[in-house]
Amino acid sequence: MKNQEEYHKKRLDRLSIFVDAVLAIIMTLLVLDLRVPILTEINSTEEMMKKLSDILPHFYAFLLCFLAVTQFWLGSNVFFSLMVKYDNTMALLIVLRLLTYCLLPFSAAIIGQYPNNPGSFVIFGGLYFCGTILSSISLKYYWRKEIFSTDVNLKLVKEKIMKWWWVSPFIVILMISSAFINTKLSLVLFISMLLLWLYMTKQMKLAEEGN
Repeated sequence: MKNQEEYHKKRLDRLSIFVDAVLAIIMTLLVLDLRVPILTEINSTEEMMKKLSDILPHFYAFLLCFLAVTQFWLGSNVFFSLMVKYDNTMALLIVLRLLTYCLLPFSAAIIGQYPNNPGSFVIFGGLYFCGTILSSISLKYYWRKEIFSTDVNLKLVKEKIMKWWWVSPFIVILMISSAFINTKLSLVLFISMLLLWLYMTKQMKLAEEGN
């Protein structure tokens, strides 16, 4: 029994480290799209401000994708603290979700280059949508396979987390659709999604504490 617990803990720790490493690389790649503008008059503050304003969409795209990665990290960090079992299907679901996030630097570059094109947000939204669907499937799988610790408040997980997790994909569809009305509206809606995830993370933390 003890050997089994050690096996599962070791596997979960390795998977958690892998996730952290991949997300750290993704965040680093996001920064690479923010490039210093080239000035014709190197001492001109006016020209610098003008050229910085021209690349503001790249900063918006960076913030959007950075928050998406942060949301994934916050959620996975709490989930790993709730898990006591490891299996290959669970690991595959996490890796598949990582795959969608690995494409975020490309998505950020597209938004930065074409900030007024709805298609830019469709690409980001599509990746984000896939991530939320995989997250919901993963949560259902964890529940069915009893991967969570028995110390976890499973009732809270079911009522406060699983129930609302399936709302996320529908919100993402709304955000994608809003890009065809106003791309800035879509950007604001996507960023506001962080509030929902913060709420979900808080609920997961309460579940961990058994409240």
